[in-house]
Amino acid sequence: MKVLLIQPKDSLGNYAPKRPLLAQAYLGAALEKGGHKVAIFDLRIRRVEKRLESALKEFNPDVACISLASLTLQHAFELMKRIKSYNPKAIIIAGGPEVTTLSESILPKSDVDFVVVGEGDFVLPKFLEKYGKNEDWKSIPGLGYKEAGKMIINPRELPENLDDIPFPAWHLFNLKDYNRNIKRIQLPIMTARGCPHKCIFCTIPSIFVKYRYRSPKNVVDEIEYVNKMFCIDNFQVMDDNIGLFKDRVIGICDEIIKRNLKIKWIVGQGLTANSVNKEMMIKMRKQAAQWFP
Repeated sequence: MKVLLIQPKDSLGNYAPKRPLLAQAYLGAALEKGGHKVAIFDLRIRRVEKRLESALKEFNPDVACISLASLTLQHAFELMKRIKSYNPKAIIIAGGPEVTTLSESILPKSDVDFVVVGEGDFVLPKFLEKYGKNEDWKSIPGLGYKEAGKMIINPRELPENLDDIPFPAWHLFNLKDYNRNIKRIQLPIMTARGCPHKCIFCTIPSIFVKYRYRSPKNVVDEIEYVNKMFCIDNFQVMDDNIGLFKDRVIGICDEIIKRNLKIKWIVGQGLTANSVNKEMMIKMRKQAAQWFP
């Protein structure tokens, strides 16, 4: 199938995105692995939005997957109508944080055919495989659909081994849309999903449900692949609690040092004073010395 992944612009639109979206990159990789033809449009970028019209005509997607968040809802619903006007048979699938937390308010929308709750890179390839083969898809975990005027949202299922997930499909983006010098992009990387804490102000436990993490080797395999393939040596860790297991952070640093990778990474979130120790900070400094001697 031809699948179009769309990130709508938000209602404020007062900043230019500095990096592509990790969720779309993971989803694109999973769909390509399933044999689908994938195109990604990040409409937060104005010049990308100008390309959408021709893409709807030329690419003519069978499926359009749109990520929803509170500030993108208005634009997202407008996009759904545009897509249906080009191809009434196109399947519209909504996902993202707004769907995961408020799926019962999104699914009834007239242009929404299906919703994906939680991590779409697990759900969507399974659904499209069965749907394309006209096999029974109604029991797929994390899928929501309408039947006989009723909403049905299946319970989620979370695979444990994140090392099995294909690396994000950064080749599906025009990275120069984010910075003409792609070496300046802090490319996002996630070494674990979720957080075991249940803070009342945070939506992460409802999105990822369970904390799971990747092995240090798998994380650094991805870093090395991106470094060699795209000549990017700058990363931003997107974990919500990277310091939970300090030995794992030390292991990631050891892998980077062992391979002599001259890369730098920052932790923009998920790290507090009480989630580090002296050994971990020393190891992080030693790894950073490969870039800042």
